Amino acid sequence: MQNTRYYLLSFFITLFTLNLTAANQRPCLLVNNQDKKEILEKIESQEWALRIFERMKLHLSPYVSHYRMTTEYDPTWLISRYVMNREEGKRFTNLKVSNIKNKPDSVWGNAPVPTLVSTICDSRFEPNNRYNFQLPAIEELLPFNKQTEISIFNKQTGATEKVSLSTIGNVINGEINRLALDAAILYWLTGEKEYGRMAADVFQQWAEAAFYQNPVTGSRDAGLFCSHVGGDLEYMPLLLVYDFLGNFFVENNYNTTFYQPVFEKIANTLMTHGEIDGFADKSPMLVFSSLLVEEPQKRESLLTKIVEKDTIIGKQYGNLSLKTISKDYITTDGYFKDPGKHASAIYNLLLSVWALEKNSYPVLNAYPNLGKSGEVRMKTAFPNLALPAFGDISNPYPDGQLLELAIALDLMKNRGEAMEMCSLLNLMIREGAHKRSDNSWLGLLLYTDIPTSDPLPDNFWKRSGQIDYAHYYYQRNGFDRNNGMMVGVQGATYAGNHANGMSADFYGAGRVMGADPGIGRNLNDTMHIKYYSQWAAHNTVIAAGSSSPEKIYKGGGTAKAIGQIELTAMEPMADSAAVSPNCSFMNTRYLEPYTRTNEERMLSLIRVSPTAGFYVDIFRSANKLWNDYLYHNIGDNQELFSDKKETLVLAPEKIPTVEPDFPGMRFIEKTKSTGEFKEGVVSLFTVEQGAKNSTSYMQVLMPGAPNRSYFTGLSPRSESSLHPYDSIPLPTLVVHQKGDAWDVPFVAVYEPFIGKENNVVESVNWLNQNYRGLQTALEVKCKNDLKYWVMQSVERSRRGLVPGGAFTGIYATVSFVRDTLQSVYFGKAYQFSCKGFSVKADNSECSANITFGKNYLDITSNQELDIRWDAVHPKNVYLLVKGSDEHKEIKRSGRRNTYTIPPVKEGRVMFEE
Repeated sequence: MQNTRYYLLSFFITLFTLNLTAANQRPCLLVNNQDKKEILEKIESQEWALRIFERMKLHLSPYVSHYRMTTEYDPTWLISRYVMNREEGKRFTNLKVSNIKNKPDSVWGNAPVPTLVSTICDSRFEPNNRYNFQLPAIEELLPFNKQTEISIFNKQTGATEKVSLSTIGNVINGEINRLALDAAILYWLTGEKEYGRMAADVFQQWAEAAFYQNPVTGSRDAGLFCSHVGGDLEYMPLLLVYDFLGNFFVENNYNTTFYQPVFEKIANTLMTHGEIDGFADKSPMLVFSSLLVEEPQKRESLLTKIVEKDTIIGKQYGNLSLKTISKDYITTDGYFKDPGKHASAIYNLLLSVWALEKNSYPVLNAYPNLGKSGEVRMKTAFPNLALPAFGDISNPYPDGQLLELAIALDLMKNRGEAMEMCSLLNLMIREGAHKRSDNSWLGLLLYTDIPTSDPLPDNFWKRSGQIDYAHYYYQRNGFDRNNGMMVGVQGATYAGNHANGMSADFYGAGRVMGADPGIGRNLNDTMHIKYYSQWAAHNTVIAAGSSSPEKIYKGGGTAKAIGQIELTAMEPMADSAAVSPNCSFMNTRYLEPYTRTNEERMLSLIRVSPTAGFYVDIFRSANKLWNDYLYHNIGDNQELFSDKKETLVLAPEKIPTVEPDFPGMRFIEKTKSTGEFKEGVVSLFTVEQGAKNSTSYMQVLMPGAPNRSYFTGLSPRSESSLHPYDSIPLPTLVVHQKGDAWDVPFVAVYEPFIGKENNVVESVNWLNQNYRGLQTALEVKCKNDLKYWVMQSVERSRRGLVPGGAFTGIYATVSFVRDTLQSVYFGKAYQFSCKGFSVKADNSECSANITFGKNYLDITSNQELDIRWDAVHPKNVYLLVKGSDEHKEIKRSGRRNTYTIPPVKEGRVMFEE
């Protein structure tokens, strides 16, 4: 260990010595002077880059005009709008906050220059919440203001209200800081001194103030300028301003003595303040300020800690190194273990990595999962590129700027993965999910031209996949936006998870029809705490009206203790080849922690044709009191029919709840009920703004069962759904079961389709009324005399009877046309027989697919199979394997018309008569 530390120390000392000269050459944080020519050529040749450049100039035009020798000339115009302590004698340098809600305790000190108004951070003005308020435009701010309050417009109440500048000063200053950064970049690119002077004046005023200020005390959460470290991030653009202006300060006689102490003060404050879980947000500012420190030993100490040494104070505060972040917070394949923060956290971390790598501090080779993190979530995308929205995810699309940054970083390091990511970016652009011209200044500087014709590899989107930390399991069939299918199930305890048990999402007809709801307005919003993060907001089952985490959730991005679902069977397994082109399934189990209810959920995907298919959901819940099955679908309307296609008469009725209603069922409004109804039910959801500019539908068919009643209602809007369905209530189906739903589980067949009457499924019924309990068998009738038998068992070894035969195993799908066998699919099964045909494997781990021809069987199987087919009486039987000319003779196994077929992929067994 000592040798390793000695090596690392020597390594960093060498790097600092080699880079000291480069560090004094500006810019160096993100780009250097050698990059300027390429950037200018990009502006000239790439329309998207030109648009970014012109937008920056246009935005700055009214402000930079005050630095031109015209009638508008007033070099103090912009800096006079900065929020500062300007009154002599009250240029405070210190703030102490109370431990109670971060309220100010005392301010003191007096600097020889105006200082920054230390901000008492108000959660209402955090970046995710600011859209609720309309802040004054810079033009509306009073110059050299000494007042303590400012008027803002509250969009939620429609009223103007006054707030203290001490709660919003950093936000206003942040707007000016971003203007200064744009100006600094334009100065570097164009050489126009008006831009440089504007940016330098903002920086100089800030640096002089910051020189005299001390970190806020009274809380380890506090930063240098604000009562919370996150508030300091509004000043990060000024570090880049300094970097882009280079020698401008010296050449124009600015007093530079303030700068280095300020950079050190920022770096040291960020290194030791703030909760450690906030490492990602502050990472770029910490890296930038550390790289700007010119004294070699100080710089070395800071960067060594950033890369490999945690700085933790009191177990909760300080900073985590990239080494720890990579090990504990990012999975080996690149997922950030907090779904709601993945895009922002990884973007900030990759920006930090870029700056380190640009300055010859290699980290990607040491922590390769950081390099994978920019594109990894795309692997789980639905066919319309929307992301599964489990946990606190709210943005339904992947972040194009994150992908752009990952591409740029890969190209800079020549890691060889950029081509795949470029294909993904092109796909996002074609689908309207990203516009390169919408990128910020960072896109102008770092992002590059990309090839437009490279397709994604055929195996990029797998038939099955999983995200380990979230226990999210998903299956696809088809990647076309309108005809593709995908279903997922998830539930686990992790940072930012939801209390949802075994929750499913369903894709079809061009949209995520049954979507996870995402977060509320913010993590401390009442609706998020009591509804969005709870069982009732999800497509799941609530036990006895009481399903809840072990500990009641009170807000924030904390983990909700719900345990985790367990995968018991799946075919194909994640990232593995499927045995069937049309069928797949996954089976999960769960112990709900609050009521100690055992649950099991089987989800299967069955493709009928290239443009049609359906899902089967078999959900068991063993609570003896009652159980509620919930499904929320985007849409404009919901209708309920009997299985005879008769419209059901519904009466207003509340869904049964138990105070204090932990799951949040009370938030489902305008509920109506069938009352107890034993027959089959069809719920039809209508999505008027569906795919292909047509109306889309989701029909949910459920076979009849005793002691069951059906409710319709409207749930709060889904924050994760695409426009316009992110802003309107969700039509919701609730199935209320008196007693347990184990022997007679909740069964639902989901079929999405585009255009009225274009459905394929016509009915679903129990295949055999006695085939329930630990086994379930369904008959799904479709148009054109097509029907499916779907069979599922809780126990692998249990044998159940079906008409004319039997089945043993976890799962199977069998299809018929006019009662003639067409296919048999085994998902972890042992035996099936029916209508003169039987197939038997060595054990119940067999996965196989058999398709019937006139005198042949097409077979894919992972086990040896004994097959008997009474419809043929061959003289010779032989096996052909796709891609091979070899004929392998198959002998009878000793019984009449029974043959032993070896494990085979895409084989054809020919029966010659």
